[in-house]
Amino acid sequence: MRRVLLAGAALVGAAWLLAPVASPPLYDGAIGPAQAYLYLQPPAGYHQTGAPQGAGRDLPIAAASSGAGFVNTAETPPQAQVLAADGTFSAPAGATKITLSITPVAPPSPIPAALGRLAGNVYQVSAKADVAGAVTVNAGHPITVVLRGPASVGSPPMARLAEGATEWARITTVPLGSAPDMVVANTDRLGYFAITSTGTTSPGGSGGGGSGGSGFPVLAVVIPAVLLLAVLAVLLLARIDRKTPPPRRR
Repeated sequence: MRRVLLAGAALVGAAWLLAPVASPPLYDGAIGPAQAYLYLQPPAGYHQTGAPQGAGRDLPIAAASSGAGFVNTAETPPQAQVLAADGTFSAPAGATKITLSITPVAPPSPIPAALGRLAGNVYQVSAKADVAGAVTVNAGHPITVVLRGPASVGSPPMARLAEGATEWARITTVPLGSAPDMVVANTDRLGYFAITSTGTTSPGGSGGGGSGGSGFPVLAVVIPAVLLLAVLAVLLLARIDRKTPPPRRR
C-alpha cells in the first residue's frame, strides 16, 4: 500500500508541478525554461536574482477533518510542494479551516553528516487551524512532500526533522518521474524537510531542476484533477477493504 501511495502521489505531484493552478488552461504541450534555483542562504560565489518563496493555502474543515488540497511555491517549477487528501488533518473543535504552509527557513539544527550535506533549502511544512489548538496528521493519511534541488543534484533522499523531535531522520524518498532534481516522499509528521546529498555536485549552476537553458513540459490542467481522483480512489478502496469482513467459511 505504501508503494501505491508513493507512486500515485508522485504522479499527482508531477502533474501539479508541471501545471500549476495559477497557469491558464493548456491543452497542448509547451516548453518553458526552468528558473535557476533560489537559495535562502546562497553559497559563496553563487549569484541569484530574488529569494525563495513560501506559500500557503486554506483547507476547509468538515466533521473535524480537512478537505483535500495542495500548496506550492511560486518558482518555475516550484521548489517545494505539499499535497493532502481528504481527511488528512484533524482540527481542534470549532475550527472552520486549516492553513497549510510551506516556508523556507534556516536549518533549525545541523543535519548530521551521516545523512549527507544539505542540498538546497530547508522547508518548514506546518498546518494551523483558525482556532487555538493542535493540528495533527491522521494515521493512514500521510501528506506528500515534493522538493526540487539545485541543478544536477539528482534524486537523493530527504531528511526530516519532525515537530517535537530533536534529531533529523532520513525518510523514504522516490524520484519524481522524469522531472530532474525533484524527489517526493510521504510523511505522517509535519516539520522540516530537506534534500540531503552525499555527492560532490557544485551548488552553483545556471538552474535547479535542470539547467536554466533547458525546458520542461507543461501538461494539460485536466490531468492533475484526474490523477488526484485516482489517488483518492486508492485511499477510498483501502478504507473499504479494511472495513469489509472476511468471507465466512462454509
